[in-house]
Amino acid sequence: MADFSLTNLEVFALYGSVKAPAEIPAGKGFEIHATGLVINANPGITAWTICMTIWNITQNKPESYKNDSAAFSSSDSFSLARNLVMPATDVRYRVKIFATQNMTSTAPAQSRW
Repeated sequence: MADFSLTNLEVFALYGSVKAPAEIPAGKGFEIHATGLVINANPGITAWTICMTIWNITQNKPESYKNDSAAFSSSDSFSLARNLVMPATDVRYRVKIFATQNMTSTAPAQSRW
């Protein structure tokens, strides 16, 4: 994110109303959230996209992504959430945040997740 910087980044799981639970039962739905403040290094460009990608490290496969496109000022807060279902075995996820100065951008290539 050379043209952007992130501050106050927080990534967490939400199960029901419990933030960052110790355990989520297999087969139950939960959400992965990412929130923070993004600052555009080129404030002359105000239309941009933020994308959160989720990679299943345990099974070495892409899981999901969520985009948020809007016309932002030079800095703005963001909040992305994606619903998942907990598998029957322990799992680890990697979450990455991408930003681009293109309001119609999709998720980056899976090789970058």
